[in-house]
Amino acid sequence: MTRPVLLGLLAILALTVVFRLPSLFEPPWYDDEGIYAAVAHALLRGDRLYKDVLDNRPPGIYWLYAAMLAVSGYSLVFVKLTATVSFVLTQLAVFQMARRLWSSSTAFVVIALFGFLGSLPMLEGNLANAEIFMMLPITVGMLCAMRQRWFAAGLSLGCALIIKQITGLEALAIVVGLLLFYPRPGGPLLRFGAGYIIPCTITAGYLWLQGTLGDFLDVGVSYYFGYVQRETRIPVEFWVLKLTILGLAAACIWWFMRGSRSVSRFQRGLVLLWTAVAFYGAFFTSRPYPHYLLEPLPPLLMVIGWVFVANWRRPMPDVTGGKVAVAGGLAVAACSLFLVIYLPWPTWARPEKSIGYYQNFASLVAGQISPAKYNDFFDRRVNRNMRLVHFLKQNTRPDDSLLIWGEEPWLYALSRLDVAPPVTVSYFAYEMPSGLQRVVASIAENRPRYIIWTRNKPLYPQLRTALDNGYVEDFAFDNAVVFRRITDREALGQALGPTEANRGAPPR
Repeated sequence: MTRPVLLGLLAILALTVVFRLPSLFEPPWYDDEGIYAAVAHALLRGDRLYKDVLDNRPPGIYWLYAAMLAVSGYSLVFVKLTATVSFVLTQLAVFQMARRLWSSSTAFVVIALFGFLGSLPMLEGNLANAEIFMMLPITVGMLCAMRQRWFAAGLSLGCALIIKQITGLEALAIVVGLLLFYPRPGGPLLRFGAGYIIPCTITAGYLWLQGTLGDFLDVGVSYYFGYVQRETRIPVEFWVLKLTILGLAAACIWWFMRGSRSVSRFQRGLVLLWTAVAFYGAFFTSRPYPHYLLEPLPPLLMVIGWVFVANWRRPMPDVTGGKVAVAGGLAVAACSLFLVIYLPWPTWARPEKSIGYYQNFASLVAGQISPAKYNDFFDRRVNRNMRLVHFLKQNTRPDDSLLIWGEEPWLYALSRLDVAPPVTVSYFAYEMPSGLQRVVASIAENRPRYIIWTRNKPLYPQLRTALDNGYVEDFAFDNAVVFRRITDREALGQALGPTEANRGAPPR
């Protein structure tokens, strides 16, 4: 790498870090991050994943959060900084691929666009979500495949799979690419498979030793694939259409790239296949979550760089009317899916919110707004939650447990109390197998010192009964009510009445 190329690369990476700087100062507001932190906190307290505490992702993201919390002393800044480091390393891997395939100038354009678009709140790139962390092993795996380091490619993509299930599609892109374009694919396929299975086997073995492998299969596989098809903007029955479009895209890529098998043809075909499967992953659930679009962003920008930068002044070989028509038809189908799923754009990630995001940060740095007003920009629950955490820290012991009936998972990690229920947000109780019964059972088993209820979430009747029989309201702020468990002495006093309870007590 020449000095000018190195300096250009460092400049783009530095600009990306500056662009992502406000993310380091975000308050704890986003529920997915809060769920990861709550589950990780429960793991650090000794709970077993998928049995004592439930969620529907593979264990990798929780292990990663647990490591970040343990190393940093529960610092959200450290979590966000780690996400930024992961993103910048992904940029480096994308740069190496684009430079290897085309040129340094094309690679600069690709990673500059990636640094800008991938950091925008409009795509939720500012969050320490699973997509930010899974992009790195996916991209490194693709880079290894292009360098014909098959075992390393499999190992890297296997690590991606234990962060989120949908990344299995990227492994499929390599397998299909080998079968379609690579000379003598048998050996590479075996080495790739050997690397891929190692993280999966280690993870499954660990869960088996913990006695939770069956629970993971129930929650992380059976329940997960039902969960992601709820509240969709396209009926579930249309999954055949999405799968058909993916199959047609793969056939079209083979048609465009057909010819004698070669490493070069495999590398270029892999970029196109990666783009196709990544978009299928973003469209898989038909739910309008912008962070899903981070998955196809690296390969899509590489294709854009290939077409509009690397070949800007070169004639495109073998372009025929039929190819243009087929490619155009697939593009129209993909764009139609995008428009149906993602428009209208979710309120919390509207384009104007991205502008306000940076204005809000600038106002805080300039001292024009208070930290409380800064927090309100993200979510008006933040300041309420901070007040609740202050109350809990003033009135609890380290070994106390907490149950929250609402969608406030951050409170578990921020308060450092034991997570009493098996679910960290109330809506999981209604969706996960036996979730409601397990929440009620956790009250009898763990006897949480405090239960927090946010009034916008209806109380489950048996939970209401438990509150009426064993808890008293101790604190209320905004729409949150904090109930404290009645002590044995208080329970005796209620049973005997004030006269009986105080009989024989020494005079004050």
